[in-house]
Amino acid sequence: MSSKETRLWHAVILQAITDATLPLDVRTLRERLDRQRARDWFLMNDDDYRAACYRADLDPDRVRRYVLPLIAEATKLDLPPPERKSRKPRAPTGRIIEHNGKAMTLVAWAIELGLSKQALYDRLQRGMPLAEALTKSPPRKPRRRATTTPGVGQHRAKSIHDRHIPSAQETPKLEIF
Repeated sequence: MSSKETRLWHAVILQAITDATLPLDVRTLRERLDRQRARDWFLMNDDDYRAACYRADLDPDRVRRYVLPLIAEATKLDLPPPERKSRKPRAPTGRIIEHNGKAMTLVAWAIELGLSKQALYDRLQRGMPLAEALTKSPPRKPRRRATTTPGVGQHRAKSIHDRHIPSAQETPKLEIF
């Protein structure tokens, strides 16, 4: 392995050591998870960890013997994770649409009709009457049928004066025995 690759893997190991040996005292969940994953990487001693050490030209067991006491010290300074604030249930913020004795939001109507919210919104934006937008089934695109016969294709001519010439594509008859 080249010296540049070895230095790169040294940097990977060093960053993991830095992350693993810092206390879990951060407020953002992402940083906290990154630090915990770095700790787990050293604690698990799995194939990925060992491969990274070998690529950095380091002895994985020696690195672990160095890092584990540092992780233990950092763990003493860990703060508990911040409590998640419970969210109050929110009323739907969308406009309530009344039709045929039902009052629902645009999203609820879309679910009721089996449409996407965007499709229903587009119908109303194009000026489709509300009654038609809320009762009309989604437009179906016609299936495209094959226009050529199986085995027959169109070959482009190589010259601009030539025209398209249909040709049969023969399937070779194979006899195994």
